[in-house]
Amino acid sequence: DLQIYHDGANSYIKDAGAGDLIIQASDDLKLQTASGTNMAVFTENTYARLFYNGTARFETTNTGIDVTGTVVSDGLTVQGASDSTVLVEATGGNDASLFLTEAGTGNVGAQFVYDGGVNELFLKVGNNTDTTRLSVSRDTGDISFYEDTGTTAKFFWDASAEALGIGTSSPSTTLEVTGTGDAETGITA
Repeated sequence: DLQIYHDGANSYIKDAGAGDLIIQASDDLKLQTASGTNMAVFTENTYARLFYNGTARFETTNTGIDVTGTVVSDGLTVQGASDSTVLVEATGGNDASLFLTEAGTGNVGAQFVYDGGVNELFLKVGNNTDTTRLSVSRDTGDISFYEDTGTTAKFFWDASAEALGIGTSSPSTTLEVTGTGDAETGITA
């Protein structure tokens, strides 16, 4: 049932009969290259670790998995028995970003960026650009909607003053509408 052989080109360990092929180890079980570089390490009650060119990239943990590097997938389902969470966490003062893009080059589509320097969440969209369309302040709750270039807030909610500014990012009354030139303002109740 168990065959170990070389066919002139490749070597085989083959379970050719009924039942499972069981490999048992009293310590680590390692799969290595001919030079001794780890390709996979399995440690009882600890982890299963997969390597790329000698560097650990995938590891099981007591709560799930840990991946070092980039995950490329054709889909993602996050499903839990109660609350489900997707955590995008940046380290070292970097911004945390979630990209929604089309296939191709650059940032075609949209991105959510949390900028820890100003404590704001930005929605940016564009074709190979990151034009800001919306921002929400973590500290104040202020909300800004930006004009076509993404540089100036033209529709602004000041949460602490409970004031809305259209054409201004610093409304001085509950509702302030500001225009330039021959701008005409009409409010219908």
